[in-house]
Amino acid sequence: VFFKILTAFLVVSIIPVVVSNLLIAASYQNFVEKYIAEVEGKQLPPELETTRQNLVIQSWLTIFLIVILVVFVSVYLSRNITLPLREIVRKTKKISEGDLDVKVEIETKDEFEILAETFNKMVEDLKETRTILEIKVQARTKELQELAETQEELVKQRTEELREKLIEMERFGKLAVGRELKMIELKEKIKQLERS
Repeated sequence: VFFKILTAFLVVSIIPVVVSNLLIAASYQNFVEKYIAEVEGKQLPPELETTRQNLVIQSWLTIFLIVILVVFVSVYLSRNITLPLREIVRKTKKISEGDLDVKVEIETKDEFEILAETFNKMVEDLKETRTILEIKVQARTKELQELAETQEELVKQRTEELREKLIEMERFGKLAVGRELKMIELKEKIKQLERS
């Protein structure tokens, strides 16, 4: 990129030289037309007319050269700097939307190509990380499902044990109540016997 910018800078630095040449030509043409024609009061001699025509041609060629240089620099910068950046921006947007199958293909033999290779490596790392994360999530989900099933089975077992203990306690309660009633009945019989 540095060499591209340096080249563009050098090309752009030629423009002031060309503009200076254009200004010199215009000044010379102005001098020839004003002062020499006025001094002699007649048409310019053929040699000066030829010089004047050459200056006009030189002026137009200089303008044409400036336009060509500006177009060249614009196209050069656009193709070699702007287009790779746009490509990277487009691919970055696709990645931000979740598409990790994106590859940036830039062959410029400069920093942009290195950036593209680094970008592609980063995308591959992201893809690998996402795959690993998905595997871990699946494994954890399976563990949680197994744990839930185990807990559910444990709850069923505990519920059954509690139900059995409740039934046993109900039997014990009935037995205890039956004994208590017999005890009360016996106490009453003892009291009756003592009175008689």
